[in-house]
Amino acid sequence: MDMNDEPVGLSVWEQELYDLLRDHVRSESEVLDRYGDLADTATGHVRFLIELIAEDEARHHTLYEQWAETIKAMPFIAEPDEGVPDLKPERDPARLLAAIDDLLAFEKQDERQLKQLDKKLKDVRETTIWPLLVELMGLDTRKHIRILEFLREHARKTARAR
Repeated sequence: MDMNDEPVGLSVWEQELYDLLRDHVRSESEVLDRYGDLADTATGHVRFLIELIAEDEARHHTLYEQWAETIKAMPFIAEPDEGVPDLKPERDPARLLAAIDDLLAFEKQDERQLKQLDKKLKDVRETTIWPLLVELMGLDTRKHIRILEFLREHARKTARAR
């Protein structure tokens, strides 16, 4: 995102939101650099975990940039190619619902398996980062479930509207 390319025609609310997103992108760029510097000088578990955080931060950075591009395009009533897409009715809600049900079943099974795995790691909690990794994967799994539930609800609303 070109930070010097000011949007035109935004409402006060849109401009305030755009400015918040732009400011976050700027500050997050500095944080990404700091994580990179730390990862470059760290070793072992510190490097491994810092790189995990940096991957998430880079993804968040991209998301904020896309969101800001979406706000910038609002006066033109268009979705930018690199923006966050609007919600639209699903073309085939029944097919999407079936796929989501399968994926939700997988994610919930994954959640159960992670709990089992966590129990197996009692003896290495003080000597490895494995329990932390299982916890982080559990958080990702909860996030995946939340996204799928959102998609399922949207598909159901589309199906009801037809």
